[in-house]
Amino acid sequence: MNIRSTDLASTIPFDTKKLDDLLEQAGIDVLIVTSKHNVGYLLGGYRFFFFETMDAIGLNRYLPVFIYAKGQADRSVFIGNKLESFEKQLNRFWTPVAETSWMTGADAMQSAVSHIKKMGVAFARIGVEMPFLPLDAANVLHSSFADSKWVDATVALERLRARKSVAELALLKEASERVVAAMQAAFSACRPWIPGQTITAISAISAAWVCSVNRIQSSKNCCTKLNPFSRPRASRSAPVRAAATSTPRRSRRCTDRSSCRILIFKPTEWAL
Repeated sequence: MNIRSTDLASTIPFDTKKLDDLLEQAGIDVLIVTSKHNVGYLLGGYRFFFFETMDAIGLNRYLPVFIYAKGQADRSVFIGNKLESFEKQLNRFWTPVAETSWMTGADAMQSAVSHIKKMGVAFARIGVEMPFLPLDAANVLHSSFADSKWVDATVALERLRARKSVAELALLKEASERVVAAMQAAFSACRPWIPGQTITAISAISAAWVCSVNRIQSSKNCCTKLNPFSRPRASRSAPVRAAATSTPRRSRRCTDRSSCRILIFKPTEWAL
């Protein structure tokens, strides 16, 4: 692998040698990634909030594109949506080239074609994620590189993500422990007569409480205590009352806003 900048090499969030080896095994010269989960992984966990739930926008869709030439990580390119211009201003992308000028998938892919041609691999073996490549974008790519061989890179990318770093393993362990803790908190708060909608609300509150525990540790003396059982619209028919042993305190004004956190009651502190 040829990375000209030492600083750039230190910011790349994945194992470039492993990826180069996987691409060599798959017979891929240049990789075009278009799935949100793999683009996010290659960008170090980045995910654009605006399209977190749904990709559709107008008559087209959001299509992030990440270009990686085997052995040339220093020439990587990220092509995003026009709405991601603010993310670019915040330096969210490690790639030497980050372009946020397009609104449709076909336009984004046309830009990707231009960058690939600049790399001098116009007749290369191109790896794409076939299950995650829209037809209009695929047509743009095929018409531009009609003589190139297409290779499905889905398995290679899955194998890259399957090898976890120490930091990733720690996050997986913490996430699993929080899920278990949230489930246990929800179970302890449930009663036989509680409607399913209320159980769903309790589960969400339990998860929020568990996820806030670590934040609270750093701000025990600076927090606002809130009632989490502001009933969801779907479960207003179910009576909700505070336990006699756990009366909510009035909110205390935070004296240090920089470290202020929200403290949520445990579900077990409330009787339904």
